[in-house]
Amino acid sequence: MALRTETREIAGVEVTSTQFPAMRSLRLMTRLGKVLAPLLGGLDGVDLKTLKMTSQIDLSALGRALSAAFVQLAEQDAAQLALDILASSVALVDGRRVELTSTAKIDGVFDGNLKGLLGAIRFAVEVNYGDFFSGAAPDADTPSSPEESPSS
Repeated sequence: MALRTETREIAGVEVTSTQFPAMRSLRLMTRLGKVLAPLLGGLDGVDLKTLKMTSQIDLSALGRALSAAFVQLAEQDAAQLALDILASSVALVDGRRVELTSTAKIDGVFDGNLKGLLGAIRFAVEVNYGDFFSGAAPDADTPSSPEESPSS
């Protein structure tokens, strides 16, 4: 099975992200989970597919969830996590490929555009974990329950 590669324009920059190999992806997902779990717990009233707030959102719960997520992530850890998420991503800038593998390269691509940087991070997470979070069905050759396993 080949690693998936996708390209998207983000804040006027063409970004290509390639899926991580399984074990690297697992390590990164564990780190992301430690940060995102407190946040996701407070997102009642948010449509996670569009990230739009509904009328039922509890803003005090969301504030507590954001605080809990930031407690889990020190400033340096946030920068390193961003680098790790973008490690298999490349931007096309003025006709040249720029690997998003260092703070200087990322700053050069996105300048002061934090929204663009966060968009690229979100895109890389989608490429790596989109199927996982969307509840994609298992491969046809993978039994989904013990009852479907071939008997010996």
